[in-house]
Amino acid sequence: MAQQEYNQVETKKTNKFQWFVFVILIPLLFAITFALIVMTIGGVNVFQKVQEYGGKIPVISSMVSSEQTQEKQEPQSAELQATVQDQKAQIQQLQGTITQKDQTIEELNQQIEELTNQLNEKSKSDKQRAEIMKNMSSSFKEMDAEKAAPIIAQLDQSTAVSILQEIPDEERGNIFANMSPEQAASFTNALVNSGAP
Repeated sequence: MAQQEYNQVETKKTNKFQWFVFVILIPLLFAITFALIVMTIGGVNVFQKVQEYGGKIPVISSMVSSEQTQEKQEPQSAELQATVQDQKAQIQQLQGTITQKDQTIEELNQQIEELTNQLNEKSKSDKQRAEIMKNMSSSFKEMDAEKAAPIIAQLDQSTAVSILQEIPDEERGNIFANMSPEQAASFTNALVNSGAP
C-alpha cells in the first residue's frame, strides 16, 4: 500500500512536470521564436536591441560589454597581424639587401687585395728596374762618352732617360756632345719632363 501511494505521488509529480513542459514551456518558446522571426523580417535587429537593453541591467551589462570589447578587439587584432606580416616582409627584404651588400663588400675586398698584390709586384719590379738602371748607368759612367753616346741613342727613350738620370751632369754633357743635336735635344726634353736633376 505504501508502494501504491508512493507511485501515485510520483505519477502526480511527473504529470505536473509534463503539463508544465507541454502547456507552458513549449508554447512560450514557440511564441518567442515566432516573435524573433517576425521582428527580424520587419527589419529590427533583435540582438542589437538585446545588447542595448542588456547593457542597462547591472549583471548582464558586464557580459554584454565584454562581448563588445571582444568584437572591437577582433578587428584590431587583424590589423596588428597584418602589420606584423608587413614588418616580417620588410625584414626579409632588408636581410636580402644586407646579403647583397655583404657579397658586394666581399667582392670589393677581393679586388682591393688583388690590386694591392699588383701594386706590390709593380713596386718590386720598379725597385728591380731602378737597381738595374743604376747598374747600367754605372757601366756607362765608366765608358768613354764617344762610345756611350751611340749606344744610348739606340735605346728607347724611357730606358735612356732612366740611365741618363743616374749619370753625373758633366759626363751626361759629354754624352750629349757626342750625339746629333736632334737626339741630344730630344733626350734633354725627356729629362726635363721627367724631373731629373
